[in-house]
Amino acid sequence: MSQTFKGDVTNNVVELNLQAGATNIGSSSYGLGRINNGEIKVVHKGDITQSSGFYDAGSDNAGGDMKGLVIGTSCTSIGSQAFYYCNGLTGSLTIPDSVTSIGDNAFLFCTGLNGTLYISRNANLTFLENRTFSGCSSLIGAIEIPSNITSIGNNVFNGCSSFTSLIWNNNITSIGLFSFLNCSSLSGALTIPDSLTTIGSDCFSGCSSLTSLTLPINPSFNTIGARTFSNCTSMTGNLIIPSNVTTINSAAFEYCSFTGNLNIPDTVTTIGTFCFRNTNFTSITIGSGLTAIPNGLMYLCASLTGTLVLPSTVASVGNNAFNGCAFTRIEYYRTSPPPTSVNPFAGGNNATEIHVPAASSWVAGSTWNGLTVIKDL
Repeated sequence: MSQTFKGDVTNNVVELNLQAGATNIGSSSYGLGRINNGEIKVVHKGDITQSSGFYDAGSDNAGGDMKGLVIGTSCTSIGSQAFYYCNGLTGSLTIPDSVTSIGDNAFLFCTGLNGTLYISRNANLTFLENRTFSGCSSLIGAIEIPSNITSIGNNVFNGCSSFTSLIWNNNITSIGLFSFLNCSSLSGALTIPDSLTTIGSDCFSGCSSLTSLTLPINPSFNTIGARTFSNCTSMTGNLIIPSNVTTINSAAFEYCSFTGNLNIPDTVTTIGTFCFRNTNFTSITIGSGLTAIPNGLMYLCASLTGTLVLPSTVASVGNNAFNGCAFTRIEYYRTSPPPTSVNPFAGGNNATEIHVPAASSWVAGSTWNGLTVIKDL
């Protein structure tokens, strides 16, 4: 038996309590092979460079599985890949107060964990490393982020498809790439704390049961990453983009179900391609900060009707920008014709004319992108 930890099996639950002087369930330090007749077989003793922690103590090991896990309160650190692919682990998982760090991939693909995840509210963790619980698809209930945690790394809860709710704290400042990707059972309103300054690309993509979204009001929160809320298909109601936002990257809100008016504030200067593709907005207000309408901005937004107003600051309209919308009137306040593009207003638009300033260099009666020019603004 290793001198670093003491292991006991009671009712198929493995409890690890570290011996005096030891503080880590270390990465690349110890490996667990099989559990035979109620005893842990330790494959490696001492420090090694291969086999991380209890790597792959999964359901395919002969002689019995590691069924449950209780992390002893003498443990202060869980190393990288410590329980990586331990898919035989079942039940709930509690991270005790004593733990101050959890390494990346620590519980990656522990697909058998089918109870709750509880990170102690008194834990001294400040950061969740990359992929900590990624692929733990059977963990249920709420994800509660304790107040000491200020940052969540990349892919931390990626694929945790059985979590049903998310409880934030008001100290969190950053969430990494893919952190909640495909957490498809997360439901209800998603209100992101105002403390947040950074949300990574694809962070909530595929969270198809979330019903609404409130973005943070924080001067330091100015960028919404690519595909951050893509395929959040149950998000409906109004989307309010706060004035602190300056950049919205490609496909950030595609395939959401927001309704009502989409107001793009004057502070927004850059929007990526297909940003609001296939959403249910009924009208749009474009602020003066935007100089280019990107390709596919409102592609296939069939609920958009009424008048589209393009401010004079918009110097170009991208390919398929409003293809599939149903506007009845288009007004463009630019005093000179911009470059033509491919099918910006095709596919269902009811407007056949574009209304431009009377005192402009547009040629009345000519066509621009298939629309007849009317100089009457």
